[in-house]
Amino acid sequence: MRYLRIKYIAVLVAISSMLVLSASYAGAASLQFTANENGLQIAYDLKKLGSDSVSLSPGEAEEELVLDGILGRFVRLRVRVTAVAPDDKIPNVKTVFKVFLTTGQQFELPVPLPFGDYGIELGLFKKNNFAVRGADLELSLQCALRQTDYVFNIALPPYITDNLAGTATMGNNVINKEVLITLADQSTRRLDLKIIPVKTIPITFFVYTIDVYDQNNSLLKTLSGMIPLPNGSYHIWMDFGFDIAKLFQGAS
Repeated sequence: MRYLRIKYIAVLVAISSMLVLSASYAGAASLQFTANENGLQIAYDLKKLGSDSVSLSPGEAEEELVLDGILGRFVRLRVRVTAVAPDDKIPNVKTVFKVFLTTGQQFELPVPLPFGDYGIELGLFKKNNFAVRGADLELSLQCALRQTDYVFNIALPPYITDNLAGTATMGNNVINKEVLITLADQSTRRLDLKIIPVKTIPITFFVYTIDVYDQNNSLLKTLSGMIPLPNGSYHIWMDFGFDIAKLFQGAS
């Protein structure tokens, strides 16, 4: 499924989740990236595990991110920007993360961060009322034992603009949504989404099915799976800093 070029975003979310999840036991934590033609800005607040903000440009020395507490005892993390690529198909800031473990192991993770503003806030096993920002792509979840409150907004005109908000309870836990996508060649795709939050004491399992139809109402494919999330509060947003047509070119 290639409606969005998500390979860059997936890496970004993975790095964000690794840091923020490790800090969430101490309270609501946050991490934000801003990538543009000037380079990269990183701001994070991991409570007892460290807080800092850094700005990086090509040619500058790598920066070490401040990590305190139990995380800082085992991990050191450095970051540098090797290049800014405004002319790539997806304009991005080419970034390298270096991870050093106290066991002596180390590795590098090159990450092309697309132009834009991206962030995550969360608090595991806590209720936090994170403010909705009105970003291009935004998800807010509050997962508790008896209910799930959700807000999802996507605003990428003229290709897709939609929203979904509500509460799933023990007695009414099926979320259905129909989403229409217009591709660059003006053809359309319809997504029929069905999501069922299945509750346990520490975790909510989101069981999903996505049926993809073409403009002639023919079923193209069905995607299904399950996403486990520890109960708590989540807020993820993405504001793209480039022509979003690049996300839809060649999609099928």
